[in-house]
Amino acid sequence: MELARRIHSGVAGGRLIPLSPSSRAAKVLGSDLDRRAHTLHSWLRQRGRAADGKTVGKDFRLRPGEVVLIDEAGMAGTLLLDRILADAAAAGAVVRLLGDPHQLAAVEAGGALRLISRAAGAIELEQLHRFRVPGEADASLILRDGDETRAVFDWYRARGRIVAGTYGSMCDQVFNAWAKDVNKGLTSLMTAADTATVTALNLRAQARHIDAGTIDTSQAAALLRAGQRAYVGDVIVTRLNRRRMTVRGGRDFLKNGDTWTVTKILPGGGVVARHTRHRGRIRLPADYLAAQCELGYASTIHRAQGMTVDTSHALASARSPRSP
Repeated sequence: MELARRIHSGVAGGRLIPLSPSSRAAKVLGSDLDRRAHTLHSWLRQRGRAADGKTVGKDFRLRPGEVVLIDEAGMAGTLLLDRILADAAAAGAVVRLLGDPHQLAAVEAGGALRLISRAAGAIELEQLHRFRVPGEADASLILRDGDETRAVFDWYRARGRIVAGTYGSMCDQVFNAWAKDVNKGLTSLMTAADTATVTALNLRAQARHIDAGTIDTSQAAALLRAGQRAYVGDVIVTRLNRRRMTVRGGRDFLKNGDTWTVTKILPGGGVVARHTRHRGRIRLPADYLAAQCELGYASTIHRAQGMTVDTSHALASARSPRSP
């Protein structure tokens, strides 16, 4: 994000337009740059409206010399990037891509940032600022690049970061570590690569909360995706953006990957929920819950991108990618 700020401060006479692949990432980017950011999809949709002669806000106008900054570009679909590049070139604007080519790939067809990095070269940061434990920054780079992985796994194992075993025993380890952190009052998240494991961990976490009395099962439950149910006190995650469903007086909207605590079950199966970060409240209708909400104690690795928690515990296998 520091590089994004430098790009921002280096824009001379032109406007900076920040974009990101997801609404949640765009929200963070906009907050850090103190300006409104958009998703790639919403930007292209409004640019298409402008090309058709329809009225759009000034945010979606593009003039010569302006800079379109695409954050988390490694997770952006290649076709989306191509459309934005073509649109910017036609308007006389420039595009800057910011991200890590080794991070999680795009859900759509991707790989453009990695190709650019390999074929044309790219400017890279020379120092990491994210880690406090001595040696961890270097270890993370070795793991990222895939070199000398045996040695780096020894580093993580020696510090209790990695435990190996059968699938069942590792599910137990992840769950027990999560429960221990929750008992300390921490916000914690379990992650896994497949939805079946995520669902199993979510149901197990819900059962633990029920046993502990931190979830109220005296009222009827709200129906979620895949037959899951939510009670008052449950944490749920939303999976689909709904810009017209606003919160905090219109300052935020319902986003894919947001987590909420259920505070009330409404007649008809809807709920009132409180955002786990900014505490804003929203009403979620029954049809949205059933189609686009799940329990939020565990998550796939892609959906976990951008979530902020105190601790996380990941279940990895031989098929798991190096980059989280």
